[in-house]
Amino acid sequence: MNEREHMLTSVLNCRRLDLYTDDLRLSPEQEREFSRMMSRRQDGVPLQYILGEVEFCGLVFEVNRDVLIPRPETELMADHLVGELQKRSGRPVCVLEIGTGSGCIAVSLAKQISDLSVHAVDISADALAVARRNAQRHHVDERIVFEQRDGLGFWDEIVGGRYDVIVANPPYIPTGDLKTLPPDVRREPVLALDGGPDGLEFYRHFFQEAPGVLRPEGLLVCEFADGQGEAIRRMAGASWPMTWYRDFSGTDRFFVAQYCPS
Repeated sequence: MNEREHMLTSVLNCRRLDLYTDDLRLSPEQEREFSRMMSRRQDGVPLQYILGEVEFCGLVFEVNRDVLIPRPETELMADHLVGELQKRSGRPVCVLEIGTGSGCIAVSLAKQISDLSVHAVDISADALAVARRNAQRHHVDERIVFEQRDGLGFWDEIVGGRYDVIVANPPYIPTGDLKTLPPDVRREPVLALDGGPDGLEFYRHFFQEAPGVLRPEGLLVCEFADGQGEAIRRMAGASWPMTWYRDFSGTDRFFVAQYCPS
């Protein structure tokens, strides 16, 4: 659907097909709502924020300006991780998600894998409120613990060896590049975008701290930006055999690293 169709189907609560096969008319109130939507979009507000929801891994998630808008690339990563975790079926699996945002990854994993529990952290209390509502919406809130934590500074409070997987779509835009992002992207939370001077701040912490909280052979699964792969490979070192995966455009977009202590 194009953006106009998205907004019309939202206002009319109908399918795209209905726009063209039924004699649907906007009421005066619906006309005003549609006009408000169009005006907000012209002002650069992302369509997903206007609609208030987005589809991810076959589920519908609430989104607003407090959370990063889930992308198809992140959906690829989540789908791959589901496959990885299904190979480990037969025993409970515990996942730590850093920077959960809307909760789309945590909820999608918990929805598809019944013997999985998730500890999902985010620095933003407002984002966590959205994530909790999404977990409740999809009836997995009893298997996800949401906690307000800074993803760079809470590792020493975790008891070692707790997790089978750490997953993250961390902030990875270099600070100096934020002003060059498209206007609608700049409407998203800067905390979810700013990865420090070179965009790699979170990855340094992951490779340094994850060994203290991952079980042996545990996985670190992360999305990253164009051109960051080689730097990530260098900081990972020999203890992290890595597999790289591409997005829909053929660009390396996320990695799966297995912790193999010497």
